[in-house]
Amino acid sequence: MMSGFWEGKRVLVTGAGGFIGSQLVEALLGQGARVRAFVRYNSRGDAGLLRLVPPDLAGRLEAYLTNLQDRRRGLDRTRDRRRAGCVLADLRGRLADRRAGDR
Repeated sequence: MMSGFWEGKRVLVTGAGGFIGSQLVEALLGQGARVRAFVRYNSRGDAGLLRLVPPDLAGRLEAYLTNLQDRRRGLDRTRDRRRAGCVLADLRGRLADRRAGDR
């Protein structure tokens, strides 16, 4: 990543609990970005691989367990993205639609 470019920038990463998302979050934090990370909600309250982010970087990380399919709750958490000039990295996995026509 470009040195200094990410310093102080706000970045929203969806799919942040997965392998690629968590690596991106850690790299952005290492470059000085402030990261808001969305992780798909699960009943265990598990943040996935974000739990491995080093403590010295975690101070600039806001992690949310949410379901972006629930538009009302998901959009409430992203409302300030436009005002803040936030960069968005959408790394959500897509679940296959299991309706009869999708087999």
